[in-house]
Amino acid sequence: MRRKTDSAPRGAGNFAEPEQVEEAFRNYGESIYRLSIFYLQNRADAEDAVQTVFLQLFRSNPLFREEEHRKAWLLKTAANCCIDMLRARKAYPEEPDKIFRILGRGWNGEAEEKQDETLELLLKLPDLYKIPLYLYYYEGYSCEEIARMLGKKNGTVRSLLLRGRRKLQEYLKGGAE
Repeated sequence: MRRKTDSAPRGAGNFAEPEQVEEAFRNYGESIYRLSIFYLQNRADAEDAVQTVFLQLFRSNPLFREEEHRKAWLLKTAANCCIDMLRARKAYPEEPDKIFRILGRGWNGEAEEKQDETLELLLKLPDLYKIPLYLYYYEGYSCEEIARMLGKKNGTVRSLLLRGRRKLQEYLKGGAE
């Protein structure tokens, strides 16, 4: 039985307007792409994930009370899509320095100034810490928003952020590999 939520579909066969999907893509496509790169560590797979997310938005045509709910839904859908893709294949991730170069480029391929040593070290962390830290520091989400997106409690997200920062400090001191 389907539970009614803020993003419940409007009905079978009632697709979203193409203009709405295009606007969502313009507003959130790059964030979804970067999150997908973080999960999949492969440019082509990340592009497939982005396409799948927006196709799902078109097909399901969910209702949102406000724009921030749309963004959270898109990121949660992207995370779920990436997890499904990882389950469906054996993961052979690319080298971290290559991922770092990919993340340093925007959706349109132009270089961004986000490249730093911390991002490179962040890629070495387990997903348990990597994803919340990325969403918090690079995408600017609050702990509450991350908790909703990842389906975790707010306190759990705060603990993951704290433990992840400690791991990063260990990497910076050269104590962990």
